[in-house]
Amino acid sequence: MMNDLMQAVGLPTSLAGMAHLTGEAPVLRSSYRVDAAAQASIAASGLAAAA
Repeated sequence: MMNDLMQAVGLPTSLAGMAHLTGEAPVLRSSYRVDAAAQASIAASGLAAAA
């Protein structure tokens, strides 16, 4: 998921390896994986700001 986000915004996918996503899933009970999407998008925005 991180590689896809990096590619979508035009950043090198090598940045995705700098993020370490941890925690138990699902945090939010849903038929959609909103917890994983939220975690990945927050990490991707931090990496984009640092790039």
